[in-house]
Amino acid sequence: MKDNHKSWKESKLFIAIASGAATATFIILLFSTIIIPTLTQKCENEKYKLQQLVPEYPKLIKNLEEKNKENLELKAKLNAYRMENIFKDKIPYPLGFRGIKIGDNISKVKIIYSNNMTNYPNTVYIEHDLFNYIMYHTLKIGDLEGTTISGITFMIKNENGQKLTYELLKRKLIESFPSHPYKEGKNRLNETEFIMENVKGINIRLTPRGLSIDQIIKIIYR
Repeated sequence: MKDNHKSWKESKLFIAIASGAATATFIILLFSTIIIPTLTQKCENEKYKLQQLVPEYPKLIKNLEEKNKENLELKAKLNAYRMENIFKDKIPYPLGFRGIKIGDNISKVKIIYSNNMTNYPNTVYIEHDLFNYIMYHTLKIGDLEGTTISGITFMIKNENGQKLTYELLKRKLIESFPSHPYKEGKNRLNETEFIMENVKGINIRLTPRGLSIDQIIKIIYR
């Protein structure tokens, strides 16, 4: 009698299972013979690179520390030079801030200190050992109102001790202009005030809060 049923080997289920098994076998073979060994080798390579770098790490840190030390030493030397020569060539403008002078147009401030302007009118922030702000005052006479610089104030930083900075600047002024007369007393705010008038046409006023220079404001004791 003729069998009307297909052989189990010819069934769709068997074919699907067989195909799936073959695919799974291929994937396992692929991972076991190619992908996993490749990844393992890659990890070993990275591990080797890291191992090579580890012995160099202390050396790199040491080099970095030496560079930082050199930078600090150079900065200290630069700062010392600035302090010793702050009124270099007997000029009453502090060294490093001679690009803007009394009589210049106030617009020059925004040109030179475009990135350092503050919210206060004509006041700029600076990075310096002694000063942190510079205020530029304008002449207020007739048509020249608000356009011509009549005075400049260098605000003394608190970090170093304002009294200590006051004494340092006073000493440097006396050393730089040894033959010029000066006065020291109390101003109307009861602050200690050091004054040199008409130093090359410039009046100098020093208090623990700041160093001011001007040409037209008469300095008055109370």
